[in-house]
Amino acid sequence: MQINKEDFNLPIGKVESILCQRRCENIKAHTLRYWCSFFEHIPFIKLNGRRYFSSSSVEEFYKIYTLSKIGHTLNGIKNRIKYNKITTINQDYQKTEHQEDNHSNESHKDINNVI
Repeated sequence: MQINKEDFNLPIGKVESILCQRRCENIKAHTLRYWCSFFEHIPFIKLNGRRYFSSSSVEEFYKIYTLSKIGHTLNGIKNRIKYNKITTINQDYQKTEHQEDNHSNESHKDINNVI
């Protein structure tokens, strides 16, 4: 795969601010650097000791953030990516919300049975 250096024009601080605009709370540069080392598939280039990212990198960070926010561990996310089990973030989020609703309903049934 040919890498076009011109696509990698976002320094890590800019990626951080883009994610903040997308309502990703508490995502700092050190977290992004850690995710780069943990998830090898995130594309970046290093020039003069600085990391530069592409817009596809920002999307990968957003996926990771969203999946971690709904309860997935980093290892779980890594396995889902490895085995290509991520469909879309919206589907994963809806599945989690549905599971939480079912769990909530079951808790209410249990409480009603006790009463």
